Amino acid sequence: EVGLDARVRFAMESIREQLDGDVPLSAYTVCEALHFLLEPSALDSMSSINELSLDEDPPMGESRSITTKNILEKDFASGVIQFIESCFRWNKLEIKDFASLGNGKKVMTELIFRPAFDSHFSVDWFAVCIMALCKGDIAKTKMVLDTLLFGKKNCVALLHYRHAGGIDSGCTIIVRMVYEVLECECPEVIVALEEMGFPLSSTLLLWIRQSFVGILSFGDALLLNGILIALGVDYYVYFTVAILRHLQPAIIKQSSLYRGLNGAAKAHFPIRDVRAFRVVDALDYADCLCRRHRGHCLKGIVEKLR
Repeated sequence: EVGLDARVRFAMESIREQLDGDVPLSAYTVCEALHFLLEPSALDSMSSINELSLDEDPPMGESRSITTKNILEKDFASGVIQFIESCFRWNKLEIKDFASLGNGKKVMTELIFRPAFDSHFSVDWFAVCIMALCKGDIAKTKMVLDTLLFGKKNCVALLHYRHAGGIDSGCTIIVRMVYEVLECECPEVIVALEEMGFPLSSTLLLWIRQSFVGILSFGDALLLNGILIALGVDYYVYFTVAILRHLQPAIIKQSSLYRGLNGAAKAHFPIRDVRAFRVVDALDYADCLCRRHRGHCLKGIVEKLR
């Protein structure tokens, strides 16, 4: 039987064949190509390299008291739900059982929002990506998230579960690993960003916390999260380095302009170039980084998540 790793790579080739020039990758195309990834048989066959050995269910931080009603009463929460619904409809991913179930909005809210601190809450963008990969099937989304978190104790799921609950050490260690790999692979990028005084750490934390939703195209964000589930949490490091490598010409150009004006003008991060990044084109490079750096990166991330 073909392994999950090979099936994911075959799906990537299928996606590559469907790319249309500079048109953003369709989220529906990704969901169709990765339809097998979140089935029970695939979840069971995932590599143990992506699991944590925990005797108890993963802690989420301090116990928080916040109800679904509290969340839904907040304007921000309603705005997030409307954004997700619009995003799904735009990508031909209707949220199933949402209108028909009386508690559909309650179930969805419990899946994508996590209590954080005081009376605040956080959006779990990884859960949103899982719901999209499940084509809006709320019941399946709940099954997959429960399996990843409490059955497989999957590192990627735990990373976002804990971040949403106020434990951010996993995201922080990934950023540190990105810096270390970047210093080996693309030191010019770090030098250029430091010259401009650009806060790279906070930018990278935002990317990871949002599961790259709103950073890459929605289709590419889904594809990246699917790869992370199958190949390992350390691929966060390799793909982030790949994005920065993709941005290197634009960053160097900005740095040159900044130096030429003696710092008189404000440096801008090349956001438009980030949106042009395609995950499928960077897999080979990410695999190359994995072969060189996995021993160090994976160990560091897993130790922080324990």
